[in-house]
Amino acid sequence: MIGCGAVSQSAIPLIPKYIAVPYSALTVVDMVDNSALIKEAIDAGAKFFVDEINVENHEEKLAHYAKPGDFVVDLAYEIPTAVPSIPSRFLRMPSLSHRLLLALIDAHQVVH
Repeated sequence: MIGCGAVSQSAIPLIPKYIAVPYSALTVVDMVDNSALIKEAIDAGAKFFVDEINVENHEEKLAHYAKPGDFVVDLAYEIPTAVPSIPSRFLRMPSLSHRLLLALIDAHQVVH
């Protein structure tokens, strides 16, 4: 997950609950150390890194934090350093508003 602002902080607890992805599979990268704000997820196995991912370095940084086939969620919404184009070897979920993320979770609940 790129970004650890308000939307990410709200989404992180929902991921293992509704999308069945364990915290141990979650890596969060933000340019600001907001790790204290997601302490529960980190204590449960999520990884947090302070790093800047931007247009110039996104391929190198994503290769470090994610492997081919990983799901990359860019929640650094409307931030100038947000990655405009995730390489195709990663699955990408474009920047989401909290409403869209909640709609995805609602759809998942209906299916199951």
